[in-house]
Amino acid sequence: MLAIAIVGSRRATPHGIDVARRLASGLAAAGFTVVSGLARGIDAASHRGALESGGRTLAFLGSGLDRIYPAEHLKLAEEIAGRGAVLSEFSFGTPPYRSHFPARNRAIAWIAWATIVVEAARDSGSLITAKLAADEGRSVYAVPGPVGERNAEGTNGLLRAGALICRGAGDVIEDLAPQVGATGSPARPAAPPRRRLRNDASSSCCRGPAGSESRRSVRLPGSRRDLSRRCSWSSSSRVSRGSSPDGDSPRPVD
Repeated sequence: MLAIAIVGSRRATPHGIDVARRLASGLAAAGFTVVSGLARGIDAASHRGALESGGRTLAFLGSGLDRIYPAEHLKLAEEIAGRGAVLSEFSFGTPPYRSHFPARNRAIAWIAWATIVVEAARDSGSLITAKLAADEGRSVYAVPGPVGERNAEGTNGLLRAGALICRGAGDVIEDLAPQVGATGSPARPAAPPRRRLRNDASSSCCRGPAGSESRRSVRLPGSRRDLSRRCSWSSSSRVSRGSSPDGDSPRPVD
């Protein structure tokens, strides 16, 4: 499986939602698995784009599998489970506390061989995912946006720091073409393409020059097989609409 993460702002613009949907649709149609976090905005648009093209998509949660958050995405989660999987590191009944989302972001960055950020403010949680992806030696893409637009501050900052530009699915497919088998079906690459990101004040993403470091081991608890066995959720699982207790915010600042 060659997975591509698409993440971004929860308060996305109509343009950003359209871009994410078309990106996911194009990548899924080419055989890539689209990974995101089931959040409002860019995440939901990415999942829907992959489903519309008949492709596979994975959703990672910051809560237990029976506490879908946000609640209005319960039907979307069921559709994802029928075409891919809904995954979580957290046990059943765990609420969507704010402190859980960095772990969710880490899982997304770990499983994807490239991460695309579509619309992100300077303090967006999606920049955490981009940093984690860069730290693990993954390629980081950003969709450029208008200068002065709040939702473009984070993505434009990533580009200034050295992230790859993403104008559409074709850019990512072209870059990953060497990793795709002769049949056109993606295969797990021996090593992802690398791009140096500067340690810039506008972005916390940085890593050494290409080839100067080996990919660090992933710090998720358990093996990939363990994670799949413990975290996979199918449409036959019991699901309740998630809500967050008053004592903790259900999502990171975005």
